[in-house]
Amino acid sequence: MNYRCVTTFTILLIIPFLGFSQDLYPLGFYNNVINHNFYTLSYSKKHKLAEWVFYDLQSAQLIDSLKRKNNFKKDPLIKESSASLSDYKASGFDRGHLAPAADMKYSVSAIAESFYLSNMSPQVPGFNRGIWRKIEKKIRDWAYKYGELIIVTGPILNGTKYDVLGENKVTIPQWFYKVAIDPNNYNRNIAILIENKSSSESISNFIISIDSLESFSGLDFFHNLPNEIENSIEKTTHIELWDWKYKIK
Repeated sequence: MNYRCVTTFTILLIIPFLGFSQDLYPLGFYNNVINHNFYTLSYSKKHKLAEWVFYDLQSAQLIDSLKRKNNFKKDPLIKESSASLSDYKASGFDRGHLAPAADMKYSVSAIAESFYLSNMSPQVPGFNRGIWRKIEKKIRDWAYKYGELIIVTGPILNGTKYDVLGENKVTIPQWFYKVAIDPNNYNRNIAILIENKSSSESISNFIISIDSLESFSGLDFFHNLPNEIENSIEKTTHIELWDWKYKIK
């Protein structure tokens, strides 16, 4: 099989997942759910940001490596209350991906969707290009090793006062999070909460339980799972179930 092409095989791998994925969507403040082909988000018109972005990452999707094209653009499914390119211009903030472009390199369409402004949040450059990028890379390593991960990521939007940028007053988040769970082993889950600033600390220093992230963020992750399963898997960090030394070869 030629993995350098945009393969029907890879897309077919995604289709079975879509049937049950909605059961794992988080419950947020806005719950304005927008379905794209390769990820789903809940959009806040108030903040001009996604409160969460949800997608499935499979090991087969990490074989290809299409080149990134920085074609940032408005989300065609958001007709009003959208950030614009001019909001970020000369702002001092990066257009930081929530679903990373590097997770979407298996398809021309997927990587193009990853550059919708609805998938961006204002991030401090040292954060976006440093610790946030390291977290994204570590999750790709794990997706390759374990075969598949479900990922939820976004800014914390439960405060009442935020700095904003641009004419559209795009919220500048103080905190970001990532949650990953192995759909074949719910106990293998991880929650990361990190401030929007440069850091040289280890990723492990930012790991908390999903319960703790829910208390901090106001989001409810995996709320559609049976209560006994949800309560069991969310109360501890499960750090020991992840291979911290593994890297994609």
